[in-house]
Amino acid sequence: MNILQKIKMVCDTLECQPIYDSMVEKIQRIERRSTVVGVLGTANSGKSTIINAIAGTALPTKPISSMEGYFVDFVKSTESTIVSTNEWLKQNNISFVEKIEKMFSNETEDIEYCTYFSDMDICLYIIDAQMAYTRNDALIIEHLCKFGIPTIICVSKYEKLTDDAKKDVILYLTDKLPKSDVVTVVENNNFTSLVDNINEITAKIEECNNTEYIKSVRNNLMSCFIVDAVSHLYEDCQSKLDKCVEGEQRAETMTAEKMNKISALESEWMRIELALSTRRQKTEEQLRSRLSTRKADMLRRLSHEIEVCSDVKHYWEKELSYRIDDMMRAELQSYTQIMNTDIVNTLRWLQDEILKSFKKQSGFVPTITCTIDNKETTLDTIEMSDNKKLKIVTRIGTAATVIAAGTLLATSGIAGVVMAISMLSGIGAEWIMGRKTKESRAKVLEVLPSILDKCELIYINQFSESLQASYGEILGNLKTIQADWKAKSIATIKEEQLIAIHNCGRDKFNKCMDVINEISASLLN
Repeated sequence: MNILQKIKMVCDTLECQPIYDSMVEKIQRIERRSTVVGVLGTANSGKSTIINAIAGTALPTKPISSMEGYFVDFVKSTESTIVSTNEWLKQNNISFVEKIEKMFSNETEDIEYCTYFSDMDICLYIIDAQMAYTRNDALIIEHLCKFGIPTIICVSKYEKLTDDAKKDVILYLTDKLPKSDVVTVVENNNFTSLVDNINEITAKIEECNNTEYIKSVRNNLMSCFIVDAVSHLYEDCQSKLDKCVEGEQRAETMTAEKMNKISALESEWMRIELALSTRRQKTEEQLRSRLSTRKADMLRRLSHEIEVCSDVKHYWEKELSYRIDDMMRAELQSYTQIMNTDIVNTLRWLQDEILKSFKKQSGFVPTITCTIDNKETTLDTIEMSDNKKLKIVTRIGTAATVIAAGTLLATSGIAGVVMAISMLSGIGAEWIMGRKTKESRAKVLEVLPSILDKCELIYINQFSESLQASYGEILGNLKTIQADWKAKSIATIKEEQLIAIHNCGRDKFNKCMDVINEISASLLN
């Protein structure tokens, strides 16, 4: 891949097509088939006169609006070309261009000079002997030397000066003109008009019309255009890289801000956890209070049954445990329903809280049902957004499994509880048999509150454990949702950062800069 192809690739990547087009247009101007002699000088210095004398062509006396000066060729006529039949032009493959003088300053960049010189291979610079050697003359000739363009200095209108003035002009120019191999002055020993020195002028032109010499001039001009294009590409690429850095910094800042928000939202999860614990405690307190109220009713009913029964011993042995079991079974059914309803409401509450705080669906299904059987109360399986499943089990069985569980007091059922309490109270079937009915009934009524208290304790402990287990499972799944939310949030933030950095195009622009530096290095060599 040559330099122009590399520049084209960089321009395409940076979307700087005008830079490439401008460079190509300028390069095409110097890729000409003939050697072009540029005739420069101030207005009325004799430029047209010298061209007419050499080419044998009468140039227009008035400027042509479509041209920058006049172009004299020997092949064909175009809008800006005057055709000459001069054999000398044809034999030496030479064309002339008369250029309108352009004003330059100390701040003028090389590319402007290069563009101005791009349509000439040799310069014929006309200096009016009657005019001062200007700063603009000096700047133009200085840059002609810089680009290695052979420059032939011709002094016009000698014949209009006095003899002393003629000598002064020569001395002045000799002092002012740069000491360069590419600058030569047409000798006019007789101080006559330029027309009288045509042969010497054409001889200088032929001397400069060397193939290798001209090739070097054109290469210098081409290098100038390439350097200018590369310089613009460097500035554009560097500007884009600077914007990339700014964009990446903004992305990093935004990422940090989003990460800080994630950290700040951790407190929201803690708030929800605390609120969840508060809901559990409230539910437990409500049910404890309900049981205390219901226990008083159970005591009243059982006491009445004891007072009206005819056989206290039979009631103690056969009826009391089953009556407590029936009452507890009924209460358990009611409490289980209450707890499951609470869990359903809690899940819905969680869904609303998560949506409100984190603008995301929790995955909890808003319509949840629960079923109760004689063994286990289980909420329907709840689908979560992450395809996990949440299964809440109340773990509260019937009164028979709650109270009659031998593991609770290392006894067996309500009867076991009753008997255990009776032993501590000093009563039993033998004790009752040896007492009067009135005395036995009074003793049973005396220990009945303690029995209900113990049953209540067993029930409450079991209920509390079940409630804690259910809420613990909810909390566990809440933490899973929290962890998934945090992981996905962080992953999303990092992905957004990577996308933002990628969109900045740093890699693309870095590659362009590498190519630009490669081109620059080759130009220096």
